[in-house]
Amino acid sequence: MILNMKMTLNKLLSYFLILLSIIICMSSENWFTIWLSMELNLISIIPLMYNYNYESSICMIKYFLIQSITSNSLLMCFIYNTTPFIAKMYSVLILILLLTKMGLAPLYMWFPPIMEYLSWMIIFMMLTIQKFIPLQLIYTINIDSKTFTFFTLINIWTGSIMMFFYTSLRKILTFSSMSHAGWVFINMNMEGYWLTYMMIYMAMLLPGIYYFNMFGTSVISQLPMTKNTMLKINTLIFFLSNSGFPPFAGFYLKWMTFSLCFSFYNNIIMFLLISSALINCYFYLRTCYPIICSLDLKKLYNSYSSSMLILSYLLINAWPFLL
Repeated sequence: MILNMKMTLNKLLSYFLILLSIIICMSSENWFTIWLSMELNLISIIPLMYNYNYESSICMIKYFLIQSITSNSLLMCFIYNTTPFIAKMYSVLILILLLTKMGLAPLYMWFPPIMEYLSWMIIFMMLTIQKFIPLQLIYTINIDSKTFTFFTLINIWTGSIMMFFYTSLRKILTFSSMSHAGWVFINMNMEGYWLTYMMIYMAMLLPGIYYFNMFGTSVISQLPMTKNTMLKINTLIFFLSNSGFPPFAGFYLKWMTFSLCFSFYNNIIMFLLISSALINCYFYLRTCYPIICSLDLKKLYNSYSSSMLILSYLLINAWPFLL
């Protein structure tokens, strides 16, 4: 009992320090303070990753090493940014290092294997909360618009295409998050919009993660085979929202972003963005088809509590249109 209480207190402390690190970063304009908040964030998330098995230990070590290397490289860039070579490539180097910290393209290969062995709630943190500090840094640095657009498109397209190669829900959500990160970058063209995007994305992602965790779902093939109708319906809503299908929250995010794009991008960039959104939509609709075919709606009609849960989930995903 004492051991369980100690573990709970340690987790609460870690969550508090993660929240504190984000607050420090968001309220600071000094690069060294922001860097310290990243380090505080790192040492706080590491204990939460440990899951008392060999695989989670290896993942924890890999994550720590990658984060340490990128953090030290960032510190070196901040200190030696007056030297001719670093000054010339300063913003690009900072951007690549921050993208690597978040597990985004082009140096993303280390991230999906780690996600495979983490618990669902830690995955939620990795895909959302842990990205706030690097995103805030990207938002504050002055990056050439063409370079930034290039990395934006790489992440959107890599995330959209790589989902087709996996059946693991953890890896699919990892690449889906990569694609969403690209859309977050687009929203950085307008002050405060990227934060709005992230908050809606968190609200959209959390119910899906919760149900996958509750029912122990890890691969797509489990979804049509399960006899739990509530899981199937909620997964359908979750996938349709992620695909950007109206009237769910994912559609609102795309709609909000496209309304900004017309002011900043030419027709070619717009075509690439729309194409990637359609590919993303096709993937999720294709995934939804076998789940729809396996549904037993009679069970749903006979269960009042399940219907209420599904209705509440629908409201969570459609709330942007109710404002």
